[in-house]
Parts: sequence; C-alpha cells; structure tokens
Amino acid sequence: MRLLEASENRVSRATIHRRAGSHTYQPVNLPKQKVRTVTQKQNINFNPNPGCASNPEILRGNGTRLTVAFYEGNRNVWSYPRTFNHPPSPRYCLCSSETRYFINVTSEKDPALLKTYDLVFMPQDVGTLRIKDQVWDTILNSTPSWQRRLYATWEGPSKIKKLLPSPTYRMKAYHWSLSFHSKSDFSVPYGYYRPYDKKSQSSRPEVVSGKNWAKGKFRLAAWMSTWKGTSWRRRDFVEGLTQFINIDLYGRRFQNCTRNSEVCEKRMKEYKFYFAIENSCCSEYITEKFWRTLAWDVVPVVIGAPKEDYERLAPPNSFIYADDFKSPHDLAKYLKQLDENDDLYNKFFQWKKVGRVYTNHPEIQQEFATSCIPPEHSYYSCNVICKVTDRYLEGKEDATLFNRKHRYFDPGSPWWTSSCTRCGTHMWIRKYNN
Repeated sequence: MRLLEASENRVSRATIHRRAGSHTYQPVNLPKQKVRTVTQKQNINFNPNPGCASNPEILRGNGTRLTVAFYEGNRNVWSYPRTFNHPPSPRYCLCSSETRYFINVTSEKDPALLKTYDLVFMPQDVGTLRIKDQVWDTILNSTPSWQRRLYATWEGPSKIKKLLPSPTYRMKAYHWSLSFHSKSDFSVPYGYYRPYDKKSQSSRPEVVSGKNWAKGKFRLAAWMSTWKGTSWRRRDFVEGLTQFINIDLYGRRFQNCTRNSEVCEKRMKEYKFYFAIENSCCSEYITEKFWRTLAWDVVPVVIGAPKEDYERLAPPNSFIYADDFKSPHDLAKYLKQLDENDDLYNKFFQWKKVGRVYTNHPEIQQEFATSCIPPEHSYYSCNVICKVTDRYLEGKEDATLFNRKHRYFDPGSPWWTSSCTRCGTHMWIRKYNN
C-alpha cells in the first residue's frame, strides 16, 4: 500500500466524448494540485503531545507494561509513516481507560531480538520480503512460550501470496491474524455500514426528504488507476468499456488527479457512477475504493469480492455488480437508463435514511502517529495495538487457556489466500484475467 501516491502529469488519452442519454458530458481539466506526501526521509516527531511521551504516568511506569515489536526484517519499502518513523522508532500507546496500561512499541529488524517482546506484529505488505527458513528457525527456536506473533496486513491475499512461509513453518509461524476479513482474529475492514439506532433519533443525521441525488452531477462515470500490479487486466477492461459508454479515466497514464486531494475528491462527486474495481477477486476484499465512493454520494460499479459479500457488508441496494450483466453493452445500457431517469437513480440512496458508512482507510484520514490514544474508526497506530494487547492480557489472566497448546493461524486458509478466484463469471469479464 503506497500512501498518498501522487499521480504524474501526463497528456490525457482517456476522456471519450460521447453523448450519453440526454446529457452531454464535457472533458475534464483539473488544476494543478498540491498534497502533502510522506516519505521515509521526513523527520516526523511521533510524540509531540504533552499528554503522551511526557505523561508522568508513563514516565513513572505505572500500570501494566508490555513490549510490542513490528518486525520489519528485510523490508525494502517503508509503509508505515503514519504509525512509525523509519526503524528504530520506539513510541508508546496508552491503552484501556480502566486499567491504564501503556505499550512500548518498537520497529525491530533483528530476528534474534524478537525473543525479548511479548507481542510481535509481522506485517505482510508489498514492501516486505519473504522471511527465509533460517530466519524462521532463529525466531521459533528462541522465543518464549508466552509470546504471540501476529500475521498483519492491509492488503489482499493475492497481492502478498509470495510471502507465505514454506510448508515446514506455515502452521506454526503465526498465532493470530489481523486483516480486513471478518474471519481474522482481529478484523479491521477498509470500511463498514451501520444502521442507525432505532431507539435514538440523535444518532441520525437529517436526511432531506425527496432529495434528488442526481442534481449537480453533470458527469457520467469515472475510474482511477491506482496500482499496476494486479491479478487481472482491469485497465484493459475499463478501456474496453469506453466503446459503449463515456468513462473518464484518471491515473498515471491518464488524466492527472492526485489521490485523496480535495480537488480530486470534489471532481469525483460530480459523477453519477464510479468504477470501484479491485486489483483481485478474493473473499471480502472490498477496499477504500468502494467505501469512499459511497461517502462521495456516488453509485459504485463493482468487480471484486463475490456478490454475496457486497450484499452482506454494504448498504442495501447501494451498488451495481458488473457481473450481473451478460455483456458490456447490457451494463452500459443500464447505466444510461439510470442516467436518464432520476427516480431510478435515487433508489440507490434510500439506504442513507436508515444507516451510514464509515471509512477506516488511513489515506483518507488525518495522521494518528502523533497520538498515544487510540483513535476511533481507524486501524492504524495505537488503535489496533491496544485491541491486540487487550486480547493478550485477557488470555494471560487465564493460565489454563494461555499455557495450553495454542491454535495457529494458517495464511493459506480457504477464507484467505485460497479464496482468490478469477474475476467474473461471464466471458466479457473473465477474458481479462491473467
């Protein structure tokens, strides 16, 4: 995952001028955008808050003390500038308002030193290199029985399948799992939908009765290319669709639109549809592309997880599943029908009267690395660390439970790596699989 990746300015070959229904969609010209990018060379102070590093309670060492490591091994790209500075970077997390314990968190590169930690997060990301067998020998032969190792990732399993340990170590490498998937020991999805509390009117924002959600949207459809390493040729797929319907394409090879910038977000809100297409098709792999599209009040057209996952996790009747259509012509015809009929289009926003969506993705939130207090609705920084350490302490209090043979997480589980399939059931989609 690359944070705040800036798109290059290139000549557009993406805006297809075509009349769609009763609307004529105009070419897009975006002004030059400024966005703060984070690199590992920046010197970021992670404890400037007087209530964190200089907190007398922390300095005196009151409460439970735990040590947590983020094992980085032979990482060649640093992916956590919002959480930690480049190793070494110790910091603290103040967890639990009741027990008031603090966590000393360190980024560790030496496998021989992992035996000194209570909990070890082992990130599985695109900038991580596979752990060799001899390194696993060092880790497993020296760590104490009370230590817990955590398979932690924000990526889809197909993107990191090359990081799997060899069969000799796969079933004993990790105790717990942390991912977007609901079957993980610690689930941190990219976003989620929650119905409003029926008993509490205060939890519901005022929804304008009879609002026309098509108003102000004078562009039809958009897609933004964000990652070139995909398990299927989704760029070719979208470019093929432009033969049937007007789609504005953004990204390095197309129109400039800096991800997560205010200018780009404002532009996306002018569209009726956004193609929220995942880089792979795996169980529950529904990323920020989908959730932020809903937050923009735009209807997402999706390819990714199985349809039943979208139906279970997303707001009701909030998306268009591309594989429901027998051909690209049928999909384009349906989108044009919605474009011409505001009543039909507005049905995709009925869910906003009964619930709302939350986004957990760090790219579209403020940085939390400067806080030792777990922020709400974020899986970065102290939030997830405190959740894991809470579970660790609960288990340690029960000596029988903690000391028995521990169940291990298999990263090749059917619901994880083995859940990834070829995208689409219809040939007009399947033909773009690698």
